[in-house]
Amino acid sequence: MLVNVDKYTLLFQTFCIFPNQKFIVRRLSTRLNRKPVVVVPIPFNPPPSQHHQFWYSRTRTAIITTAEWKPEGLMQSIVEEKWKEVEELKNSLDARRDGPLGLRLEYFAEQQIPKLVKKLKSCKGRLKVVGDVKRTTYGTKPKQKLEIADIINPRKTAKTLLDGGVDILSVAVDYVCYSGTYIDLKETVELVNTLEGEQSIPVICKDIVVHPLQVAAAKEAGADAVLLIACACLPDLPELLNAATIVGLDAIVECHQEWECEYAMEHGATALLLSNRNRVDGEMYMGTAERLRGMVPNMIATIAGGGIETREEAYSIQDAGFDAVMIGRSLFRPSGMQLLRDIQQRIIQESLFF
Repeated sequence: MLVNVDKYTLLFQTFCIFPNQKFIVRRLSTRLNRKPVVVVPIPFNPPPSQHHQFWYSRTRTAIITTAEWKPEGLMQSIVEEKWKEVEELKNSLDARRDGPLGLRLEYFAEQQIPKLVKKLKSCKGRLKVVGDVKRTTYGTKPKQKLEIADIINPRKTAKTLLDGGVDILSVAVDYVCYSGTYIDLKETVELVNTLEGEQSIPVICKDIVVHPLQVAAAKEAGADAVLLIACACLPDLPELLNAATIVGLDAIVECHQEWECEYAMEHGATALLLSNRNRVDGEMYMGTAERLRGMVPNMIATIAGGGIETREEAYSIQDAGFDAVMIGRSLFRPSGMQLLRDIQQRIIQESLFF
């Protein structure tokens, strides 16, 4: 069965289970239509439980998904709100084929050195610190917001963190979860662009990304990388990774589950944020990042995040072989700069990574 294939490009294939039927679905480019369009019956043994929307197997490179996949738990309403924003963005002049965002997605960016990955892989033996700049985050209940920092002047905040020795800045632009805006990102980028040499650091755009136009918007605002949260965009992750390559951004895929890591690596992710936080229920599960690190090859850049607040926890992350740690709330406490100095001053032998 073939429908709506005009102007589409084959991207990847997934497995899809319909009631009482088994299909392999070849998913086509999703700029205008998010539904699978080519359906070919094949024999397939379903996973142990068909109640899960997603299942990934190390022995069988496959994704099981329903035709209308939706994020679960707290992420469901967050992603629904984000799609409303995306619909507005799609109708804007910037998103037209001759607009700045449309043009970025139409043509490959000039070849450039991956600034973020290069920074993460530099200075082996020293744990890099990613400063997570956000005003709020969501809690464990729907529409619950937790205060992180009272950021009035993004430039001043970024300057304080840079003077403290932060290696990379992550700036939240999502308003619903993080109370951030693209103005925060642009002002931070303007400050970083005034620095020279080793003082110039990568800037990550942190958003709930579900559409390639958001990737283009991150590049347009001057970011060096974009964060892709796996449990928010898993069916479209390959397309979003492709979009990041096209516009010239590094992409970091945030994962909390083994199969999210495997799926991201299967589709070419070069940087992973392994998080202790389960974004589905909002809870912290300490030790998850270190457990996931064991399944990631050393050639892939790794960042640990989620509830890391003490130097002992950071040292454990370093000993596990991570390239960097992402810290938010703790950096904005009175003891934040001391924590940063403690992390930066500890250097271990490279042999621990191999």
